Amino acid sequence: MAQGRSRQSGYVLVFTLLVLMIAAIALASSARRTVGRALEANRAVRELQNHWTSLTAHRVLLPQAEEVLSSEDTNTQSGRDHESGSPAERRMVAELNGRTVLLVFTDEQAKLNVNTHHGRLGLEETTQAVRRLSRNAATSHVRVDLRPVAMPARAGRSSESPAFFGSYGQVWEDSEPEDLLGAPAKDESPVHRRTGLSSRITCWGDGRVRLQRASRDTLIEVLRGGPAVGLADALIRLREESPDLTVAEAARRLQLDRNRSLALAERLTDGSACHGLWIVLSDEARVSYSLAIEDSRSGARATNHRWVWP
Repeated sequence: MAQGRSRQSGYVLVFTLLVLMIAAIALASSARRTVGRALEANRAVRELQNHWTSLTAHRVLLPQAEEVLSSEDTNTQSGRDHESGSPAERRMVAELNGRTVLLVFTDEQAKLNVNTHHGRLGLEETTQAVRRLSRNAATSHVRVDLRPVAMPARAGRSSESPAFFGSYGQVWEDSEPEDLLGAPAKDESPVHRRTGLSSRITCWGDGRVRLQRASRDTLIEVLRGGPAVGLADALIRLREESPDLTVAEAARRLQLDRNRSLALAERLTDGSACHGLWIVLSDEARVSYSLAIEDSRSGARATNHRWVWP
């Protein structure tokens, strides 16, 4: 009889331990789900904050890009790279709610336009030009792969529309935003980044390059294949002597004939109407990139483009 009660007590103990084990597993599973939901909620909040921060900054700051860039012109008139990157850009850093925000203002008309170059010289020559202008970027793993698409047919135009490049994804294969903007230099401020692929290449603007800001290499490429070929070094010398040098003044001082003067005016400009703004948001968990382009040429409808990389 005592032996039977002992056996029964043992069964009760085993059953109780089993119930406790099941309850512990259930609680652990519930805790994991709760933590997972909290992490998802935190991630969603962070993404929403990033979205509105970059969207607001683009809307407010991008129209001021020319003013921001002009304030740096005294440091970049020679066209040489300087501490904040390419002469076609200016970088600034701010702190916002515990996150570092990198703002990169760009002058898209200080870069080689692949659409215009492709229209002038064709796919092979444009590919070679992009390779030459990309060689200083620390992105040997990224391959130049120009893939133009046909522009949508419009009323009054033939169905054979010209090829078109609308994003950097059509210029380089598998390029990441860090490749385009330039990876941060080791142990340096976020402002100090290696040369990015996009520092001298653009898909936007009217195709003319701003004489006062373009690098020597960009001038060489934009003048290639025309009557003004070979004038890049002479233009750089004149620009160093006269930082406010205009295209018309350059043609006069170089004593160019009418044909070469027109070629110069067709490929170069004194102003910029197309600008970009990169916004890089970083915190302990992640880094997100966004790029907005604004083309505000007079006589043309202002256009805006925006890309976001989570």
